[in-house]
Amino acid sequence: MGAREHDAPTFPFYARDWIASTRRALMSDAAQADYVLLLCHQYLAGSLPADPERLRKLVGRDSAAWTGIWSELEPSFPLDGPGRRNARLERAVQERDEYLTRQSKAGKISAQKAVRSGGRFTNRAPTGSPTSPPTETPAEAPAEAPAADQVAVAVAFAVASSVAVAVAVEEEESKHFGADAPELTLIPSPDDGTRGVAGAGRRAFRKPTRDEVATYCAARRRLGKRPVDPDTFCDHYEAKGWVIGKSPMKDWQAAVRTWERGGDERRANGDGKLTPAQIGAFAQHLREQEAAGGEG
Repeated sequence: MGAREHDAPTFPFYARDWIASTRRALMSDAAQADYVLLLCHQYLAGSLPADPERLRKLVGRDSAAWTGIWSELEPSFPLDGPGRRNARLERAVQERDEYLTRQSKAGKISAQKAVRSGGRFTNRAPTGSPTSPPTETPAEAPAEAPAADQVAVAVAFAVASSVAVAVAVEEEESKHFGADAPELTLIPSPDDGTRGVAGAGRRAFRKPTRDEVATYCAARRRLGKRPVDPDTFCDHYEAKGWVIGKSPMKDWQAAVRTWERGGDERRANGDGKLTPAQIGAFAQHLREQEAAGGEG
């Protein structure tokens, strides 16, 4: 694979989806570390060597440990032509590059129209350009912009390009935060028609499955957090209709983290029991967290 269209130093990688991933939770710590390292090498080089022995040297593992690690990683890096590539990473990068290319073209078209209209943006945005700010079109535009206006046009073009990149980043983040990720997710979910709609950065709450809750709780335990029983958690909110207080739940993962903090409160008492004062204080803490949307 040749040089990438956009020489960006980063590639799309979503921390929340990675932590909640079922596939990641089943990997050994060494396999998780080498997975990310191989993604980095693939992004920089365009592809990975086909020979597992060369991959072992890339990640710096000894032969004895590498045999087991590679058995976990091989399905994620299949042969693709003369080398190996993670297909999901390539799709994520391609989608990002295509979006940036569209935004760059839209910015150039907007700047060209600004030149033709005397250094000001017209109120006709080019097709596919959500970032061109509409302003009043002058009644009569000169055939060529005066020299002084050329400076204004250059500034306008720079602003348009910056806005295009900012919108690209914002869209990628909104697609990520609205995505459901039962498996490892390095790319945004397919467009659900909400892109560009105000307030549509998050999808409506979807009740998690017990397996999803169990996977997330297991991942949190691996991080040293207080264990939360997924069956108890699901039964509790199933009985309540998945509401917190009187409001519909917005983020079940945040609710799990709130339960973890409740566990820490109980453990801090020494004998595992709460005094009436502690019960009252913790109940107030939960009410405050629920009022704030459960993020705490």
